[in-house]
Amino acid sequence: DLATIIWLANSGAIEMHPSTYLVSRPDTATYAIIDLDPTPPLGYPAAVQAAQYVRELLERLGLQGYPKLSGATGIHIYLPLAGGCSFEFTSHLVREIGLVLRKQHPDKFTLERLVKKRHGVYVDYLQNSPGKTMVGVYSPRATAQATVSTPVCWGDLDKYQPEDFTIKTVPQWVQERGDLFREVLEPQPLDGLCCFFLPILDG
Repeated sequence: DLATIIWLANSGAIEMHPSTYLVSRPDTATYAIIDLDPTPPLGYPAAVQAAQYVRELLERLGLQGYPKLSGATGIHIYLPLAGGCSFEFTSHLVREIGLVLRKQHPDKFTLERLVKKRHGVYVDYLQNSPGKTMVGVYSPRATAQATVSTPVCWGDLDKYQPEDFTIKTVPQWVQERGDLFREVLEPQPLDGLCCFFLPILDG
C-alpha cells in the first residue's frame, strides 16, 4: 500500500524486493519468474537474445510471458499462474525451461551456480524458491543512473537500454504506455504438467 512505500522511502530504502506470494497465501506462488542474468563480460544484449529464445519456447508451451528489465543487465520474465501452484512446481518448471534452453543453445545458456564456472546467460530458477525475493516492478536500483526495474513489451527489448528507464523517465513511460505489468496479475491456465513434457519438446 502507498503508506508502506512512503515509509520505506523515508527510511532510506532505495530498492524494494517483494516476495512472489500474497500475504494471505504464503505457501502459493502467484507467478513463476525466469531470471536471465548475463555472465560478465556479457551484458544486456546477451540477455535480450536469451529472452527471445525464452519467448519462442514459451510459445511452444502455450504460455504467455511478460518481460521486465532488471534495471541492471538482466531481464526477468514473469509467467502468471493459475491459483494453487507451489514453489516446488515453479522452481521445477523454470529449471526444466532452463535445461531445454541449455540443450538447444549450449553456448548461450547456463544453470551453473558458481559464477567463476559460468558462461552465457544464467537461468536462475532458484529465485522461485520459498522465501526468495525479486526486485519489484518499478523499483529504483542503486545505480549511478538511478535506473528502474521496468516492465516492457517484447518488441521493446532491443529498442531500449536499461539506462533509458530511470526515476526521471519512467513516470512518463507509464503515462504513455500504461501499466504493462497489469496483465501479469491475471492468472493463465496451465494445461497439464508442462514441466513434465519440457525435456522432449526439442525433439
